[in-house]
Amino acid sequence: MNSQNHEFPAAATYQVRVGHSKITVPGTNHTEAIQEARRRLCLEMPRMWDVIQALEDARFLVEDSGE
Repeated sequence: MNSQNHEFPAAATYQVRVGHSKITVPGTNHTEAIQEARRRLCLEMPRMWDVIQALEDARFLVEDSGE
């Protein structure tokens, strides 16, 4: 190891709710959790991609999962 090695923050697990959907995702903060939830929801519901992408971040409720 040398002085150029950097430590990255450990990923936590978050539960993200949007509407009636709830998904558990990894992330280092709430912003990353929302990005990952948005990505996974788009994969699970491709026909809703445009709606999911248009949602404001405030519509996503993020909670620490406690794991």
